[in-house]
Amino acid sequence: MTTPKSKSPRAQNKNLPIEKQENKEASAEKLRKLDSAKENEYEGIVVKGENYSGPIPHPAHLAAYENIAPGLASRIVKMAEKELTHRIELTDKVATAEIKYRDKGLLYGLISLLALIGASLACAMTNHPKLAVAFIGVGFLGVAGRFIDGKRARPDEDDDKASDTPVNKKHPPTAKRP
Repeated sequence: MTTPKSKSPRAQNKNLPIEKQENKEASAEKLRKLDSAKENEYEGIVVKGENYSGPIPHPAHLAAYENIAPGLASRIVKMAEKELTHRIELTDKVATAEIKYRDKGLLYGLISLLALIGASLACAMTNHPKLAVAFIGVGFLGVAGRFIDGKRARPDEDDDKASDTPVNKKHPPTAKRP
């Protein structure tokens, strides 16, 4: 029994002329070299990424600043501390101003309501009942409307809340029927 012999590329291509067989062998060798080059091309490549954010530079960068000019790192840290203190003070001032603004609004609203009630009482005493009802109605509608609407947010607050709200993909909002 004869065992099958492995055929060399030349043996497989006996029908081809010698020139074409050599070209085919050279092409096959070039392909093998390209494949091995591609395999080795990506060996040893390491990608490293780092992300850092904050009011002061990355510690390695801060050390480099210190090496460039002694004392520079401490100046950068002091500058960041100053900026943080300024932001806190500014936020406190804005909050205090908003509280004063709301308190003044409540006071002016109370004064207006009392003036409408007083005008209504004066009209009722002078036999002008329709005018008295009109004054009380205006006062009532203003107060009731405020209670029905609840706290009115400033338009810029509504825009911020809408952009921060995640979209619910499982239950999208449905259109309201008229």
